[in-house]
Amino acid sequence: MNFDTKINTFEKRWLFAILPENKPGYRSIRNKIENSFVSKRIVLSEEQSQVSYKLILVPENNTGKNNPDTYATTPISVGIIKYENAEVYITVSSLEDDIFEIEISKDEKFSQYGKLLSIETYANWEPGTKAPFNNSKVREIDIVKNKYVLAVAPSLKRIWLYEYETGINYLIPLSNFFNELVRSKNIQSQEIVVNPNYLFTNLNKFKDEDFIRGLYFYNKYIRRLDIKIELSERPKSRSIFGLFSLLKTKKR
Repeated sequence: MNFDTKINTFEKRWLFAILPENKPGYRSIRNKIENSFVSKRIVLSEEQSQVSYKLILVPENNTGKNNPDTYATTPISVGIIKYENAEVYITVSSLEDDIFEIEISKDEKFSQYGKLLSIETYANWEPGTKAPFNNSKVREIDIVKNKYVLAVAPSLKRIWLYEYETGINYLIPLSNFFNELVRSKNIQSQEIVVNPNYLFTNLNKFKDEDFIRGLYFYNKYIRRLDIKIELSERPKSRSIFGLFSLLKTKKR
């Protein structure tokens, strides 16, 4: 594997803009990215007005034995950087072994970006504040007191988990989480089950305990976050039919 390529000056500037240095978790990630190399640069779409591509960043001591394509990604920051003449959309996901997946989509209409206007990112959010991007209301659920808070922003149709110790906001894919949420509440109406947006339009129908149970099963069966969740009652065992359904939806 060739490790002679690093991210360019613009890419580093964009990444660091949505990885706030004042939060210890993101500061650690900045340091890792600073010392990483680009193992893959993949064009996702290339149009006259916009270009999208993916970067796989690996540490210098990576042996190349593991294939990053097989790793499960956990989004840790999503942001929009607005200039006078362009907008840059970035998603940073953490993989195993200090490997990062970066997706960048940017305007190509002008040769110069112009003056920087604003930077918006989920990474800046903290408990007690409004949602990023549109300053809307956020419902907060204490998953583990003073350790983890689940944030639900109906107007953005987004869910993320805030970690107090690191300040990192882990963005949670809606469909898989909603599947576990409705399953744990024993909701069987197909009209609801196939419509994840039901959560945001009927948020008051879900108690804090529902979210805790939903995240417990999501973390157990779909995506493993480094978090231990205690339930007030013992969870029921899944039926073989429920497990079969899970296997069909597990791959995103």
